[in-house]
Amino acid sequence: GRELIRTTVNGVTSAAVTLTTSEMEFSYDIGDSRDKGEEFEFFITFENDKGPRDVHFTAMYPPLESLSISLPDRHWSRWNCDDLDAEKQNDRCAMVRSGTFAWKGTYKLKVTPTSGPAPMPAPIAAPTPAPTLAPTPEITSRVIRFSLRGDEGTEKIRTTVNGVTSAAVTLTTSEMEFSYDIGDSLEKGEEFEFFI
Repeated sequence: GRELIRTTVNGVTSAAVTLTTSEMEFSYDIGDSRDKGEEFEFFITFENDKGPRDVHFTAMYPPLESLSISLPDRHWSRWNCDDLDAEKQNDRCAMVRSGTFAWKGTYKLKVTPTSGPAPMPAPIAAPTPAPTLAPTPEITSRVIRFSLRGDEGTEKIRTTVNGVTSAAVTLTTSEMEFSYDIGDSLEKGEEFEFFI
């Protein structure tokens, strides 16, 4: 729960994010590159590997099968990860490809094209370090979305929605977006409370 990462998407690198031992969801708009048959690359930099510190990547959309994950540095060539003979590849190659980031460095994730658009998953509790100008909560009929940022980038917060309290999240000095599914309470004319 002390691993520091940065994401780079569309050439923009985020502020450092301290991961927790619970899943943290990140979402980014990659446009229509997949629908156009174009590849899309983004990067995750693991900054403070030490001893048992590891980062575990879980693909939600697109699925892991649509991603090619590599660690394009001295490790990748030393481990023979690009060798066509799989038996000559180090076991660490498969670990990286399956989403285990156990070594300091910048991991490249390449999204392969798809034959057609796929539905996005339903919104869930999700701290997403992405700049936004929304200073106050924005409520739609089923989803509440808001952003938070810290003055120093060391502030820790927890959210409680539908009686479920999140793991502690360390804010950055950039806006971090949170979104939660609040069901149909507003459509029924009911009040909805959540806590930070």
